[in-house]
Amino acid sequence: MSFKDKILETAESMFTRFGLRSVTMDDIAKDLSISKKTLYGCVRDKKELVLLSITKNVLDHKRESEEIFSNISHPIDQMSAIFDSMYKRVSQVNPSVFMDLKKSYPKAFEKFNSFREDFIYNKIRENLMAGVKLGVYRDDIDTNLIAKFYITIVDYIINPKQGEEFNIMHHQFELVNYHLRGIVTEKGLQYLKENPINNGTKI
Repeated sequence: MSFKDKILETAESMFTRFGLRSVTMDDIAKDLSISKKTLYGCVRDKKELVLLSITKNVLDHKRESEEIFSNISHPIDQMSAIFDSMYKRVSQVNPSVFMDLKKSYPKAFEKFNSFREDFIYNKIRENLMAGVKLGVYRDDIDTNLIAKFYITIVDYIINPKQGEEFNIMHHQFELVNYHLRGIVTEKGLQYLKENPINNGTKI
């Protein structure tokens, strides 16, 4: 691992735990046991560091998603793995990250938003079309619209209203129920009963 990669790894970890606004360049330098001068010799400023961090996160998420689709053939099992992946990621992120990103880091937010509206949308649509072909999703669903609905629901999961009591696991399970029950056929429902998803969660 290069020194710059080490900086990026540390920054991403601190941003995830404490939020973007709360973490300063001083904090990152201190955690790395280096001077601010050394830190600024590797990255121009905090905005660049946030952009690099989001870019790395997006690439990691894309890689993980591609592995799910490559290694899991059944559409419902794919969705189970996708929801599980989302829970693991979101549960580790300080909720303020997404608000700070949109408010103060437009380039980084654009990177994240492009990933959300293009990559995630297309992977969910791919899953929907595969499910329809296999007969586990209804053949009358509007795959374009359902994929957009999915993104809207995920937005709520990763960016809940301030002050709202929020249990990520509970909300994720409800998201599974809402999404899959609305699109499965009888064949798909039977598969869910025989293969409960998300560590035994009943649909």
